Order: sequence, then structure tokens, then C-alpha cells
Amino acid sequence: MVLTANPKVKARLNHGRWIVDCPLGCNSASLVYPGKPYICGDHYPRVFSDDPGAAADEVARAYELKHVYDVVFPGDKADIERALKSRPLDLQNWFPNGHPLAIEWDLPHGQSPQGLIDEERTHYKKDLVR
Repeated sequence: MVLTANPKVKARLNHGRWIVDCPLGCNSASLVYPGKPYICGDHYPRVFSDDPGAAADEVARAYELKHVYDVVFPGDKADIERALKSRPLDLQNWFPNGHPLAIEWDLPHGQSPQGLIDEERTHYKKDLVR
């Protein structure tokens, strides 16, 4: 058996939480964490089963179909979080460059931490000093 790398999926910040949108097109999103792979719970609900055998079978099936994804966080993740921390949670959002939802909804994407700070100064807190 030859092991190959998992496909990759980019994380985005949504209301202060890092999430991944399902790349299989089911319109679901899940919380993600650095170093942990992503498997869509809507496509593979038994992954979260209390039955260890059922969960293991579901994970094996997801790997076989290449539906287990390595999550890619931005290299400046901590700086992005820091740039957004003074905003209310519903405004703590960030999309990686070229994210399909950001493009579809005409939202900024690929912003640098400084770009987020500048956006806040312009749109949210004109008198903000950092």
C-alpha cells in the first residue's frame, strides 16, 4: 500500500472561529484546529459516533475516497487573530485569497493583518489607535 498526501483545504476565520467549508459541495462548514485533519461530518457522520468500530470504519472509508483533508492555516494566523480581536465576534472574519465564497459574496479576501487593521480604522473605529 502506497500512502499519498491528503488533499489540502484552506481554513477561514468566521465569527472568531477557524472553519473549513466542505470541499465536496454540501454547504456545511466545521471548526478546525491546527494539526488535525478535516472530514466533513455531513458526509461522514459516523466519524463522530460513540461506537469506536463505526467511527474507525467511517474514517477508513473517507481516507479511501480521499475525503480526508489537511487543513492549511495562513502563516500569519496569530497576526490575523490579533488584528481582529478588538472587533465584535460577528465581525471577526477573514478569507484566504481567492476563496470562492468571498468572491461570490464580493467580500475582501487574502487581507494582510495590516490590511485588517486599516479596514477597521476606516470602517469600524475611525479613532482607533494601535
